[in-house]
Amino acid sequence: MAQLAKNVGQLGVVVAILLAMGAVASEKERGTAAFILTLPAGRAAFLSAKLLAIGCTLLVAVLIAAAGDWLYTTILFEPLPVPGFVVLALLLWLQMLAFAAITFLASTVTGSQLVAGGVGFIVFVAVSIVAALPVIGDWTPLALSSAAIDAALGEMPDVLVQPVVASIAIVAGCALASWASFRRQEI
Repeated sequence: MAQLAKNVGQLGVVVAILLAMGAVASEKERGTAAFILTLPAGRAAFLSAKLLAIGCTLLVAVLIAAAGDWLYTTILFEPLPVPGFVVLALLLWLQMLAFAAITFLASTVTGSQLVAGGVGFIVFVAVSIVAALPVIGDWTPLALSSAAIDAALGEMPDVLVQPVVASIAIVAGCALASWASFRRQEI
């Protein structure tokens, strides 16, 4: 479980950044966004569909990874509670979604896939540094990894509310900021 949380906390976040970096920027570069926005779909619906697709893709991936980890743990050691692994998957998904939302915002604001990816990676590195600080680190999405491990073991995590609230706030804030920026852009 610790290895799954570590892998998702690193490689999963990188995948989330790569997935989100071209979500809006590539659509604007290719002209697909302009075509879609001439249809009855509004800008909010366009962005919501993109963010929802990213979220669903990440959720399916982390559920498959958690199921594989549960099976592997069960074969090698002993079966652990399935609800704990569901919580593990949801917390790791929220962690990845927070970084995907930041990159999604950068993709919307800048209109460049490369810049959006760069912003996502810089924020990831900065949050990794801040996560090492004693009190502030509990308010970062990366604190969800240890909470996810505790939940999978059937224990109550020491720190749970702070990173969940912070991650949800990041996702919601980035989604709103993306919409605020996108509605003013000429496409």
